[in-house]
Order: sequence, then structure tokens, then C-alpha cells
Amino acid sequence: RGIHFHAVGEPVDWKQVSRDPKLRSSNTAWKESMGWAAINPMAETYRKITQLHEVGRTCVLSPVWSFGAKLACEKHQIPHINLVLNAMVFRSIYR
Repeated sequence: RGIHFHAVGEPVDWKQVSRDPKLRSSNTAWKESMGWAAINPMAETYRKITQLHEVGRTCVLSPVWSFGAKLACEKHQIPHINLVLNAMVFRSIYR
């Protein structure tokens, strides 16, 4: 019963990440950040959700870039909620 949290991947050392020159360049930052935040954990996220899924008892809340969660939920018809943690990803005509 209740809400359970299941981590995927290893804890990130943000100081080390912030020193990565690929994340400091406007030419490579988007690609690099999508790699470690979305692409690299995709298989592990998918696997964990399918292993823990209980029909009628599971709902997944994940960051909007968690493609593994989206794929698992679509395939197994699991209710899924995208969580946007950063307002800059919302498009607007207003500044």
C-alpha cells in the first residue's frame, strides 16, 4: 500500500557532471544531457517497471524525458504521469 519510490541508475556526482566540458558547450550540452538523463537509463527503467508492475495497483510517475518509463507503460497499459521538473521545457509565446 501507499506510494513507493524505486531508483534507477547510480547517484550522480553533480560537481563532477558540472565540470564536463561537453555539458558546458552549447553545441554538445543538449546531446550529452539527454544521453545521461534519458537514453542511458532507458533499458534499466523499462526492465524495473515491467518487473515491479502489479495489474490494477501500479501507476508510474516519471520525468518527462524518461523514455523507458513511457515505453513500459504503453506496452503494458500502466497508468503513467509525466512530471516536468523544469519550467524551461514548457514552450510559450510569452517571455
